[in-house]
Amino acid sequence: MKRTIILLLIIISNIHLFGQNKTSKLTPFILQGQLAKFPYKSFNLYFNNGINRITETVNVDKDGNFRLESNKVLIATTAHLQEQQIDFHLFIAPGYDLTISGDFSNNTSALLTKHFDGYGCVANRYMQISDSLAIQSKNKKYWFDMNAQELVSYENRKQKQEDSIMRLVFGQKHAPDEYYNFFLKKIRLDNKFQRLDNITWHTVTDKTFTYQQAIDFVSGNANASLLKNINNAEYLVSDAYITFMCDGYYAYLNMLNCKKDTTGCDAKNNFDNCAKIISSVYKGKIKDIALYNYLNKGLTYCRSFEELNYYKKEFPAYTVQFSKQSARDTLEKLFAVKENELIAKQIGKPAPAFTAEDSLGKVYNIADYKGKVVLIDLWASWCVPCRGEGPYLGKIADKYKSDNRIAFISVAVWDKKDNWKTAMKQDKPAWLQLFDTDGTVQKSYVANSIPKFIVVDKQGNIVSFDAPMPSDHSELQKILDAELAK
Repeated sequence: MKRTIILLLIIISNIHLFGQNKTSKLTPFILQGQLAKFPYKSFNLYFNNGINRITETVNVDKDGNFRLESNKVLIATTAHLQEQQIDFHLFIAPGYDLTISGDFSNNTSALLTKHFDGYGCVANRYMQISDSLAIQSKNKKYWFDMNAQELVSYENRKQKQEDSIMRLVFGQKHAPDEYYNFFLKKIRLDNKFQRLDNITWHTVTDKTFTYQQAIDFVSGNANASLLKNINNAEYLVSDAYITFMCDGYYAYLNMLNCKKDTTGCDAKNNFDNCAKIISSVYKGKIKDIALYNYLNKGLTYCRSFEELNYYKKEFPAYTVQFSKQSARDTLEKLFAVKENELIAKQIGKPAPAFTAEDSLGKVYNIADYKGKVVLIDLWASWCVPCRGEGPYLGKIADKYKSDNRIAFISVAVWDKKDNWKTAMKQDKPAWLQLFDTDGTVQKSYVANSIPKFIVVDKQGNIVSFDAPMPSDHSELQKILDAELAK
């Protein structure tokens, strides 16, 4: 199962609450160059400066020329350059003076042709080559869809490629760069922890593994020595380590616990079980970061007042462990925000209005379906559980295909249009498929986690803001049939 980009944004956005080591230098960071055929007038550069989450908006002229000089880059870190379909990462640091060029007409061309020069280009050339090879040798399967043997083979091939790129980029003499060793260490750790994350996650999702088989699979196919010193503060330079600790390691430990003893391992206790693992096993700054992000994620994905009240009761036992009051304060504010969201989306209120396009550009308006019962499906091409619900939804839609009193509408959110179109070609859904171009649907329906299903009555009011999954077809059909009978 693939973790969502939402989680990565939560992690990166909130890591500043617990601080990072930052340089005392105030030398500006410079990024300039020419983005040939760039279709936009600006782009955003996102990064963490050890204090806050920073967004620098950079204007691009008609010829693709731009220049950014920023005094907000206080530490060596990973930045995210993004504007609609253009999306990639780069390494930045105080004093770096980078020039970038290439064909930026679309994201594939950008990843294939982007080129870095100037002070700080060495580590970025690693990223440049790695991105280019990843595009050229795209696997038929995503790593999270592979069986155990396929995953190990994939990871071995990837490791050989990464080692080759490391030798090519860092194995030569280069102009002096005070952050050379930092990024070399970071890249090495990123590669190790990315592999460890993928391997452990496979044992979590593959239900055929026994307790001992899961341990043996990890120890035999990843650098298990990392687990023996998992709270090592030196690992914090690695984004992959932070992601692993914030999203993968506790799930792996929870799975092992449940393999040994299934008592209390139902879905109802999952939140508390994982929170207890983080609070007892994790140490130091990574505990602060992971525990905060775990609680933050719970609130962000919260779907009901019942769930929100549960968090209000359970959170204090964990928030008291934070080293900084600012983290507790931030979560308190998030409670208020989430409560207001849920109040605004009460059952019986009008379904939020939206328009969205199908793959041919035809615009559909939810208001046009008044007089019909509507089942709205919010999903994304990268979301494995979403696509897993597709066949079940297809059977339900097929059952009602001759009933003009009901409509089924799937809307892709948090997605890229090309990936969405590819997924539809693969899955071949027979009901209406729309694309959330500007994020309006995702925001209006508080789709912070997907898949999500909403039932709207004939008057256009919300019947269920978190309807049963189509795989639970009997419960969902009860709701649909009850509305059709009115």
